[in-house]
Amino acid sequence: MRQKSRLKNEPIVLTLITQGEEIPLHINKRFLTVCKKSIAPGQSAELYKDQHFLLTYTRLANDARIFHLQQHYGDQTFDLRTLTLCGELFQIDNHDKSVQVSGLENIAKNMVFREFHIPSLTFNTPCVLPAIGAREQAYAAIRSMNLVVSAKDLKENSVIKHLAKEGVVACQVANRRNVSMASTVPRNLDQGDCTPSTMLNLDTAQRMLWFNNNAVSRLRSLYHHLPIDFARSACLNVAIGHASTHPSSSILISHTFQHVPVSKELIQALQDSVSDVKPSSKIQYLDRKGSKLKVSLFKASDKCQNLLRAHKLNVRRGDAFMSIALDGTPILTADIDMGVLPTYDADFETKPDTESKYNKQESIKNDLRRRMNLHAICVYHHTMQPALHILVRAATSCPHFFPPVSSPGLDIWASKQAIAYD
Repeated sequence: MRQKSRLKNEPIVLTLITQGEEIPLHINKRFLTVCKKSIAPGQSAELYKDQHFLLTYTRLANDARIFHLQQHYGDQTFDLRTLTLCGELFQIDNHDKSVQVSGLENIAKNMVFREFHIPSLTFNTPCVLPAIGAREQAYAAIRSMNLVVSAKDLKENSVIKHLAKEGVVACQVANRRNVSMASTVPRNLDQGDCTPSTMLNLDTAQRMLWFNNNAVSRLRSLYHHLPIDFARSACLNVAIGHASTHPSSSILISHTFQHVPVSKELIQALQDSVSDVKPSSKIQYLDRKGSKLKVSLFKASDKCQNLLRAHKLNVRRGDAFMSIALDGTPILTADIDMGVLPTYDADFETKPDTESKYNKQESIKNDLRRRMNLHAICVYHHTMQPALHILVRAATSCPHFFPPVSSPGLDIWASKQAIAYD
């Protein structure tokens, strides 16, 4: 416990390199927390100050936060960097490229980590996926995305190698140019790129997940053949689904975050099936106002599973858990047979990527659709799971707007924030 406490209170270190000299600036996490709680809109505070450098924190009326790093030369003051944090999006403006600064994004991460909450999203239209029950259907869905992977990925990942052999993905040759999807080179946040980036990921959700270890363990039992992060992602999906507003006459399949059309009679029957049942576990979360809410996870009885099966919601293996969203929508968490799952009528034809280059919102929406499809495919056909991170990276043209690891609920939340920010 003492070691954990020390790690918790370790300072955030900003590293500056100027004229060949490396200078660390230690930012007190506790004081940052005090500022977060005590600084009112329009007020500022000094987070760090010495004879050469000054870092100030300012809270704006729209609840955006500004961190301004400056350098002193005699009587003159020069701007170095500005970190702007708006919700879970952050942006770093580089005012002086002669000075290298690293670590500012850790301030944004710390703020989001301490303020992590579950949003209330509104789904005016259902989240839908193409047919992926058969492996050939899954291959066809991936093939339509025109994904290009690197030669290194092809060499190091046996699943990618097989997909390339089957013509599902293409390999990027050394001199290929103008590839529409994301580069495999990590983005350097200190090179003057002022594009906003999201801080949403499983790391910043850790505090919420720590309090829900029991629920994560329950969900893990359904998908023991998948990495533990999948169960954590499913836990977040249930919480986001619980807080959100869904299309009428639908239920939510939580692990893929897709809506399935069902009758109002089935919805009422599912609601009744858990009305007087003791929950197997609960998921706790904070909403945007800081209020604590709880989602009950009910183990679906044999009668409930028979009811689901009668409506083509077949559980392939293991148990199933049922929750009810705040708006009454049933949330089903189970290993569902995608081959017979009811779907909405929709056009899943992939638009040419060249069209989205000139429309950021469409590009973000296309990224989201591809990421969710790939996540569902690699979960259902779990032998493809080792290739998911490579496929998602190749399918994302705006990587700074999305979590580094695919998580449907966080992906949807991040995409809505990015579009609203625009």
